[in-house]
Amino acid sequence: MEGVYTVHPGWKNHQRCHPTLADLIKIAKKNDKAGNISVYDAESDEYYPVEVIFRATDDNDVLDEDHIILAIKFLNDDGTTSR
Repeated sequence: MEGVYTVHPGWKNHQRCHPTLADLIKIAKKNDKAGNISVYDAESDEYYPVEVIFRATDDNDVLDEDHIILAIKFLNDDGTTSR
């Protein structure tokens, strides 16, 4: 992808490593504070806006409690998405 530079390679010592919040804070610039968060999907070559930021609860057995989660499609109480 032309014009793109990698700020976190995703690999360390030939093993997959996922960026942390500390990594994000480290590379953030002053003007990023006011910008929206987007997620890029290379398979579809699409950018998706993050709609909701929330934390995992003890009801969620997949992630540790209080883990930060970025949602690109979030279901409302009535089962519809937040669009």
